[in-house]
Amino acid sequence: MFDEIEKRFKEDSKYVATGYQIIGFFVIYMIVIKIIVDNLSQNIIVIVVLALLFYVVIYLYIILTIYDKINISVLSKIFDTKLNITKFENMQRASDLELLTIILISKGINTRHRLANIIDHYRVLLPRHSSKEGLFVSMTAISLSLVSFVYDFEYDIVINKVQFALLVFIIVVMIYSIYNTLYKFVGIRLSNKALYIRLESLLTEIYMSRVFK
Repeated sequence: MFDEIEKRFKEDSKYVATGYQIIGFFVIYMIVIKIIVDNLSQNIIVIVVLALLFYVVIYLYIILTIYDKINISVLSKIFDTKLNITKFENMQRASDLELLTIILISKGINTRHRLANIIDHYRVLLPRHSSKEGLFVSMTAISLSLVSFVYDFEYDIVINKVQFALLVFIIVVMIYSIYNTLYKFVGIRLSNKALYIRLESLLTEIYMSRVFK
């Protein structure tokens, strides 16, 4: 039964679908960057700027998702990132709540007692601790290795120690920014642990809302 609930949820959830869409955007975006770099520029700063624009691409995707039409009223809110991202997440949560309620009813889970048993099952599966710090340290080390490589073989890019330090900072920020974006919109949506956390949270909200008697 649990496998059937999870399968149906993953197939129809907009929350999960967003993760796959972001992966598609990222692959296409990397191809575009490679084409630009191969044909127009190999300057490291240009590459960094293009990579950071991935944030803008994701944000435009959010804007186009939450607003049916782009008008003056929408343009006045477009720079309120907190408002728009919150609205995007709330829309997806409302959609998933409706979907999960339908799935539960189709499986005969239509009482609070049965729902409580389902919630207990997923609470056992919840990860006890989740941390990104270790991965950030690893990514920082990779960044430093990359910059050292650039310094050794493309020394004309780095004129002095100040520029070298700035380059290290920019690349670390770039890699962490891309990782953080992918983690937020992909990693927390597509892993099994993420699925259990999402289901437990939604099931608890359904339980507290007293949809079932």
